Amino acid sequence: MHLRNLDPGFRADHMLTLNVDLSETKYPDNPKRTAFFDEVVRRIQALPGVRSVAVAGNLPFTYNGDSMPIGAEGIPDPPPDQRPT
Repeated sequence: MHLRNLDPGFRADHMLTLNVDLSETKYPDNPKRTAFFDEVVRRIQALPGVRSVAVAGNLPFTYNGDSMPIGAEGIPDPPPDQRPT
C-alpha cells in the first residue's frame, strides 16, 4: 500500500496505453512483429500533439501473471523456496 504513494519517477497523466495481441498466423516471427510495431510507432509519432511513443513488453506497476521474488534491505534472503512473491 505504501508503494502506491511513492513518486514513480515519471508522469502518467496524459498517457495512453494499449494492449496489442498480434495474430501468430499473420505475424509468425520476430521480424514481422518488429516491422508491425515500427510502423505503429511511426504512425503514432506523426499524430498532432504526440510527444513520444514507446513499445514495451510489460507496463510498470501492472500485473500480467508473472511473479518474481522480492527482498527487503537489511533482511537476509530466505531460502529460494521460501521467498515471498
